[in-house]
Amino acid sequence: MPNYKVHDYIGSIVTKVSVVALFPALAATASLPEHFRLSYSAGVLILPVFIHLSTTYLSPDLDMNSKIYQRWGWMRWYWYPYRELVEHRSWISHSLFFAATFKLCYLAPLLSILCSILFFLLSLLLPAHTVLALLAGIVTSFYGSVLLADAVHILADIGFFRSKKASKYANKHANKHARKNKRGGR
Repeated sequence: MPNYKVHDYIGSIVTKVSVVALFPALAATASLPEHFRLSYSAGVLILPVFIHLSTTYLSPDLDMNSKIYQRWGWMRWYWYPYRELVEHRSWISHSLFFAATFKLCYLAPLLSILCSILFFLLSLLLPAHTVLALLAGIVTSFYGSVLLADAVHILADIGFFRSKKASKYANKHANKHARKNKRGGR
């Protein structure tokens, strides 16, 4: 399977593409009602940040003592039970929808504390309905970024596995023909 550097590189490409996609996505908000526009705009603007964070810190490889796990620094204790209980490359960590949902449920206590603090700080400046619309866009964007990061990771694993399997088959096939030609056979 690709190492963390390959996954990081692919994640950086996806992040850059999402930054480029921001402009048409924001232009599309003009036709939306105001409360949807605010939620959608908040989600779109923060999406590249979340994609970067998701590929860097919430990779499916949190289920092992990987570079991703080590990046959590002093907070990696939070992921220790997950790492010990979830088998590497299991359906819990390496499936498209379930893995992202499971990780976000696992993160729910931390995320609820962060959202509460953010809600409190924003409500000092904005009306509550506006803050809720912003948080809805942010939470939706975060979930989407984790889904996208997991999908890119899993597709890279599959692509690497298939290319490795194909090259192994090609080498085996080439060696077989080389032995035949060496013996004088066809």
